[in-house]
Amino acid sequence: MLELTPEVLATLYDESPEPVFVFTPVRESGRVVDFRHLYANPAAARIVRMSPAARFPNSLRTDAPDVERSGLLASYCRTMETGEPTDRRIQHDSGVRKSWFRVSAARAGPTLVVHFWDVTTETETHAALRQTEADRDLTELRRAELESLLAQVPAEMAYLRGPELVYEFVNERYRARHPGREFLGRALAEVLPSWRDDPLLPAMREVFRSGTPYRDQEHPLLVETPAGSERRWFDVAFLPVRTCDGVVEGVLSVATDVTEQVSARARSDALARERMALADELDAERRRLEVGEERFRSIVETHADIVWVADWNGHIRHAVPAWCALTGQKPGEMLGLGWADAIHPDDLGRTAQVWSDAVAQRRRFQTEFRVRKASGGWATVASRGIPLLRADGRIREWVGTTIDVSTRQREEEALRILSGGAAELSNTLDYKATLRAVGEMAIPIFADVCIVDLIDESGGLDRVMVAGRVEEDVLEGFRRLGPRTDADSPVMEALRTRRSVLRERLPAAVKLEIAGQTELLRLFERISPTSLVCAPLSARGRTLGVISFLTVRSGRRFERLDLALVEELGRRAALAMDNAVLYERAEEASRAKDEFLATVSHELRTPLASILGWTRLLRRGGLSTEKQIRALETLERNARAQTRLVEDLLDVSRIVSGKTRLNVETADLGRIVESAVESIRPNADGRGVRLAATVQACTLAGDPERLHQVLWNLLSNAVKFTPRGGQVKVALEVRERTATLTVSDDGQGIRADFLPHVFERFRQADATATRAHGGLGLGLAIVRHLVELHGGTVSVRSDGEGKGSTFTVRLPLGTALPLEKSPVEAAPSPGTSLAGLRLLVVDDEPDTREMVAATLEAHGAEVVSFAEADEVLRWLVSNQADLLVSDVAMPRMDGCSLIREIRRTGPGASGAIPAVALTAYARPEDRRRAMEAGFQDYLTKPVEPEELVARVAALARPRVAA
Repeated sequence: MLELTPEVLATLYDESPEPVFVFTPVRESGRVVDFRHLYANPAAARIVRMSPAARFPNSLRTDAPDVERSGLLASYCRTMETGEPTDRRIQHDSGVRKSWFRVSAARAGPTLVVHFWDVTTETETHAALRQTEADRDLTELRRAELESLLAQVPAEMAYLRGPELVYEFVNERYRARHPGREFLGRALAEVLPSWRDDPLLPAMREVFRSGTPYRDQEHPLLVETPAGSERRWFDVAFLPVRTCDGVVEGVLSVATDVTEQVSARARSDALARERMALADELDAERRRLEVGEERFRSIVETHADIVWVADWNGHIRHAVPAWCALTGQKPGEMLGLGWADAIHPDDLGRTAQVWSDAVAQRRRFQTEFRVRKASGGWATVASRGIPLLRADGRIREWVGTTIDVSTRQREEEALRILSGGAAELSNTLDYKATLRAVGEMAIPIFADVCIVDLIDESGGLDRVMVAGRVEEDVLEGFRRLGPRTDADSPVMEALRTRRSVLRERLPAAVKLEIAGQTELLRLFERISPTSLVCAPLSARGRTLGVISFLTVRSGRRFERLDLALVEELGRRAALAMDNAVLYERAEEASRAKDEFLATVSHELRTPLASILGWTRLLRRGGLSTEKQIRALETLERNARAQTRLVEDLLDVSRIVSGKTRLNVETADLGRIVESAVESIRPNADGRGVRLAATVQACTLAGDPERLHQVLWNLLSNAVKFTPRGGQVKVALEVRERTATLTVSDDGQGIRADFLPHVFERFRQADATATRAHGGLGLGLAIVRHLVELHGGTVSVRSDGEGKGSTFTVRLPLGTALPLEKSPVEAAPSPGTSLAGLRLLVVDDEPDTREMVAATLEAHGAEVVSFAEADEVLRWLVSNQADLLVSDVAMPRMDGCSLIREIRRTGPGASGAIPAVALTAYARPEDRRRAMEAGFQDYLTKPVEPEELVARVAALARPRVAA
């Protein structure tokens, strides 16, 4: 065998372009532990930049410690002992550059021959390729994440590239707006031909050309729906998308459907029109009063006594009390031509002829005739009538008088009273001014004292006005004493019978009625009233109170003929007061509506602004990792804020419609309080507010979810209005079978004038645009309603602004129900495993379906997804699954119909498959309908992934174990 001397090795390797080293082994105890240099070719010498003999004078371990650290020395020793070749890649740092070499070592007799190949270029090329692939994968991942994020944005979004505006991306909302159309790779004008004539298409092209963003609010568009074309309104924004060098390469289209806001404004306009209609009604009433004034002016001209109104041919439409009092006819007997039955038979023919001539010639009617008196005998009366003509000259109605000389003076007085105050009553919308006008109308011409008593909210009587021509201290005495409420009181009689009450002469018996009321008796004896008349204040079928007139020292007395005037005064006053109240309520409702709509708009647009802003920043790219995390947190936080807003509106809708229902069970109130405190603690910590809770254990029959909502609303309200450094205290104690919960804070406090309105819907202490705190003003109204549904009460106490507030909830403990726990209830756990489970997911919404499937697969489940219920039924014919997660609202066959069909026809185990309903419908009746159809659990969207996994595991695992 040829001996490998340095000369032989030089002959073999000196001309080799690749570095070659030859080493001889160093053995200890028979094992190779090191190597000494024997030979190195010129190429190897160039690597070490010196003579190899000088580079390795001792041993490889001593002179080249890197060889040992890299593991090459151990490989060389193994190759020398076993003969197994070594083939490795190593990196060499020459100080100028880093190079890669492939090292191959083989045993050659008693020596070790090591070959080096420079693979730096090859290694760098492979590394660059791997980095390119990683960058591409990362880009695709980020693109997918961005598209998924944009799919959740509550707006219709599309990205169009190039001057032809070719679709490159659309989110699901955009696609759902135009069902059945293919977008990607096609131009906008081709996909949506209706846009060719819309100004939005030129606007989008101008954005691409100029790079200037375009925005248009409430732009009307015709959209296709299953029911046909429908006009809807959108807030539209076109944003230029630029390349890294600033060149516009496309346009991002963002459209938000604001039809509901436009409709709300339309409803607001309708309310405004209703208010105008009310004003028109008031104006019409004023015109009717003017007609009445015209009638009574006619009465003045004829020196009226008995006033009557008839249609064009003499039919009386309304009974005339004065006529009935004179003739003894009943009101119904004088209607139509019945009044003629009281005329003396000898005068009837002549009177009829005079009436016919007056109608034919459209001139005044005037004659005298005899009528039968109620007390017997006949009375001669003079009757005059004036025709009121229409615009075409025909007679509209007759206004007339029948004169009784003894009562002429009083009728003239009545005319002056009614005509003098008609304009003031019709023009005022202030009930106090109305009452003053009534007093001025009646005193002193008709009466000496006028008193008005109105029914308050509790059903009692409040004395609101006393006026008269007597001493002021007497009037003040009547104001202070208030109305009599005993059974003999004429005021109470007028309220009870809703008819006028006349006391023509106040008998001595009245003194006996008030003998026990010393001050009232003193006033009575001082003014010596001679007569009294009371009339109910009635308008639009409601009785508002009683108006009373007294005569004292004037020497006159009220008679039955005065009742007509009193009733007319009461009717006009009541109508004017009711109009004032209706107008005030309409104004208040309009203000509350405007404030509520403005608040809803603000609370909806505020989170949307953050969502759209961060979305655009993410779309544009260039955000740091920290900013991206912050963007996602902001999107999630604002989405949750909108969810809470919708839940509050739905709760108020249920309250207004009376559809709020409780799922009553034994509730651990102590744990509910602790849970609510912990759920609000992150918010409190973020605001720098300290939370302190003192909880006494107790249980009661109630709805745990609703009780938690009550606690959360109270705590959230307290934290919101407590400044940084403040404290919120929660205390739960049980006394005398009553649980008392108090939530107190040392924050902003409540004004005394606002305390009575704290629990009213849509009421906020500060509803201005500069308010410091958001919200719709619904939370405390919901609290009161839910507490009252549990048979409890809620109250609030505050010493004023800046002095904090304390809310107290009292709940009766009653009889607790057996403490049970739903078999599907499970605490969400991020570590729950679904490994080994095959799950069915059906949802017609692709984004939701993919999200649910991804969530379940991430926990180890095998997921089979479908978009339609029919596909599930066909799949179950030949396959089995451990659980079904189904949407409820789906086209053609909804989730309830699907589960019924599975329960009815499912073969074997498929018919009993556990099922979870996952839907956006959150009403109690929706849940009840789903559970009755055959679902075992019901979740509302949006759902937390951990809760979904926990519910699925709780239902599926017992079945698999069985």
